[in-house]
Amino acid sequence: MGAAFGEDAGGMEERDRIAIDLHDSVIQTLYGVGLRLENCLDCVEDAERLRREIEKSIEALDAAIAALRDFIFGLQPRPGAGSGLPETLLALLHHHSAGTLMQTNLSVLGQEAPALDDARKTQLFRIADEALANVAKHSRARSVAVELGQEGDKVILRIVDDGIGIDWEKVRWGKGVASMKALAAAMGGKLAVRDAAGGGTEVEVAIPVGGVAGG
Repeated sequence: MGAAFGEDAGGMEERDRIAIDLHDSVIQTLYGVGLRLENCLDCVEDAERLRREIEKSIEALDAAIAALRDFIFGLQPRPGAGSGLPETLLALLHHHSAGTLMQTNLSVLGQEAPALDDARKTQLFRIADEALANVAKHSRARSVAVELGQEGDKVILRIVDDGIGIDWEKVRWGKGVASMKALAAAMGGKLAVRDAAGGGTEVEVAIPVGGVAGG
């Protein structure tokens, strides 16, 4: 009985925490949007004021969507602790495509996902997170695909979108690309950013199957 009570209490504590987090972020924002839209009823004859109120409401709704998306993503599994990289990549795809019309696809090439230790799962996850964030923010893509597999003695991760393509000046100096390359290099691998066949952008990282080369 004591153990069962402890589990129930833990579940109640977690539900209380979730309720508080949602109340303090999303619910408060949505309540504010409701009040702002009520104000619109008083300014229907003032087109400029009405436009400003609607624009502010849209911005607040976008913020609420982003907060809720981040909150839900925080409940998803992360690499390590028994979770597989494909599962966490799928959660990442859902996270970055939420609130958009972008189609997503995850492919694991071969019979099963490459065997990776938790440290390298986390590094690849971070690279995918940065790449997908760039797709969502800048590419105007209609679809994005993530591929994970093994080719020879390399583990390969590819992120391919069908967006507007690469701004090479930003790629050359952008901190995001430099960060991804540093993460790949730390695993003894390389990261390439190139024009995708048919338009869009392809990010590919290749790391040694057994870990850092020469290690």
